[in-house]
Amino acid sequence: MALTACALSTSRIRLGPGVTHTATRHPSVVACGFASLAEVAPGRIDLAIGFGDSAIRGLGGKPVRLAKYREDFELIRRLLAGEKVPYNGREVKLAWSDARLTRQIPLYVVPGGGPKGLTLAGELGQGVVLHSEEEEIAERMGHIASGAKKAGKTLKDVDIIWWPTASISDDWSKVREHLAPRIASGIRHAYYDYKRGSIQKERLPVPLELARQVAEEYNFLEHATAGAEHSKLLDQVPDKVFREGHLAGSPREVAETVRRVVDTYPEIRQVVLHIPVGTARLSLGDILRSFATEVKPLLR
Repeated sequence: MALTACALSTSRIRLGPGVTHTATRHPSVVACGFASLAEVAPGRIDLAIGFGDSAIRGLGGKPVRLAKYREDFELIRRLLAGEKVPYNGREVKLAWSDARLTRQIPLYVVPGGGPKGLTLAGELGQGVVLHSEEEEIAERMGHIASGAKKAGKTLKDVDIIWWPTASISDDWSKVREHLAPRIASGIRHAYYDYKRGSIQKERLPVPLELARQVAEEYNFLEHATAGAEHSKLLDQVPDKVFREGHLAGSPREVAETVRRVVDTYPEIRQVVLHIPVGTARLSLGDILRSFATEVKPLLR
């Protein structure tokens, strides 16, 4: 609904979800929804598909497993390509959609931080959305390249988007307050990776006991909510945890980070801001205006 409103209010920009998933949405429903969007804004719709996190964990479930993700992704891809697809012993297709429009929708994989998910992303997707900190990019690019090679591609054939968390203000206290709930979610993910054996304890952004506490006390009813109670667990965490790898700080600091990343990784074709819900002192609108009027001029 929000994307439709955006589509009707714009004429040039590309539109898409930061991430959708098939953990709580049947892949045919995802395909149908984006086929409808393609009719409203032809040639301007992107589709990014993840494994499911807060939406399913908040219900007590778990993200989609890799084999199921591959199956769901391919079903969506083939439906949007206008094909008849075997499914549950019958053939299915998008009956009323215009395949000339739906074929234009690029499909992006939004993997987690695990090597298997990243490798699958490079193999399956026309593009990959990297929601990662700056220092994680090199390693994750390596896994994506391995997956691309499996499919006869290179990194140059994969449209890579860096999707960093952004908070921009000359007042660091506003930035820290704004980022705290999002940083807590990142720590939760890191702890899950540690529990799966994907990363070592030394790579956790905070001490193990604090990471465990954040993961255990994380309230999914307050996920992506300004002032979430679990964010208070980060009150004593050093500033560097908030700064490192994010677009966090003054306009000049943010511009320097963007410039450094795109210069270091020419494979990244787009940088898209991931802006958490605003606070009373720093709204989403404030951050967008700062980026448009203060950061962008420094990048030219």
